[in-house]
Amino acid sequence: MRKKTQKEWKRCTSGMVSLAGLTVLLWVGLVPELSAQVDRIDEESVKVQELLIDASREKLLGHYDEAIKILESILRKDRENATAAFELARIHEATGDAEKSLKYAREATEYDDTNFWYFKFLASLQQQAGEYDAAAESYERVVALQPNDAQSYYRYAFLLVKAHEIR
Repeated sequence: MRKKTQKEWKRCTSGMVSLAGLTVLLWVGLVPELSAQVDRIDEESVKVQELLIDASREKLLGHYDEAIKILESILRKDRENATAAFELARIHEATGDAEKSLKYAREATEYDDTNFWYFKFLASLQQQAGEYDAAAESYERVVALQPNDAQSYYRYAFLLVKAHEIR
C-alpha cells in the first residue's frame, strides 16, 4: 500500500472540512426551529400527562364523576387521545354503563391500533355484551399484535366458537 502525498492529503481533508462546515451550518440553522417545536410538544404533553395523573387519582379515590370530567377535557383538547378514551371506558365499565364503556373502548382502539391492552379490554366488553363476532375480530388483532402469546390464540379460538365461526 503506497503512502499518500502531501497534496493528496490536502485534497482529502479540504473535502472533509467543507462537509463538516456544511453540516455545522445546517445544524445551527435548524436547531432553534427544532428545539422550539420540541419544547412546544413537550409542554403540551406534560399538561396532558398531568391531567391523566389527576384523573387517575380521582378514579382511585372513587370520584368517578370528577375523573370523567378531567378525561373528557383531555379529549376536547386532543380528540384522538387513546389513553383518555381507554380510561373513560374503564370508568364507565366500573360504574355499570356498558354502552359508554364500549363506545370509549372502540375509540381507544381506533386512536391507537397498536396497543393490545385496548383490544383485550374491548373484546372483554364485547363478549359481555354478547357481541361474539366483534369480540373475535378484536382478538384477531390481539393475536396479530402478540403472535407469541399462546393464551391469546386460545381466547381467539374460544370467541370464534362462541361466534359460531368454528364448530
